[in-house]
Amino acid sequence: MTTTDQTRPNLTIQQETALHALLNGASQQQASIQAGVARTTVTNWINHCVPFIQELNRQRNERTNLLIEHGTRVAQKALTTVENAIEEGDSKLAMAYLSALGVPKVVQLSRSRPETPMSVESVLAQELQSQLFAQQNIPELAAFIVEDLSAAAVNE
Repeated sequence: MTTTDQTRPNLTIQQETALHALLNGASQQQASIQAGVARTTVTNWINHCVPFIQELNRQRNERTNLLIEHGTRVAQKALTTVENAIEEGDSKLAMAYLSALGVPKVVQLSRSRPETPMSVESVLAQELQSQLFAQQNIPELAAFIVEDLSAAAVNE
C-alpha cells in the first residue's frame, strides 16, 4: 500500500513542470513555455500560490542543504590535506594558511625585532601613533606626541 506525503502540496502537471524548470535555472518565461502556460501565470504562482511557493521553497531548501553538506565534506578533506602538507614541512602553505585565516601578525613574527634602545623606542612610538589614530581619531595630538617621543629617542 502506498501512502501519500500529506506535507507536500498537490500541484498540477503544469505547476510541476514550471517548478522543475525554475529549479534548474530557467527564467519565468522559459518555465512558462515548458509548462505550456502564460508567463504571467508562472509569475502569479511564484508570488501568490501558496502550494507552489511552499514546494518551491522546500525544494530550494533541500538543494541548499545538500550543497552545504557537500561543501562541509569537501572543506574537511581540504583542511586535512593542508594539515598533512604542513606537517610534512610545507612552510609556504603554512604561512598562506595563517594569512588566509586573518592572522597577518603571525606572518610578521618571522621579521627581526629591534635590539637597540633607539630602534625599540622608535617602534614604541610608531605603535603609540597607530593606537592614537585608531582609538582617538585626533591626528594632530598623535603627531605631536609621536614627534616628541621620536625626538627624545634620537637625543638619548
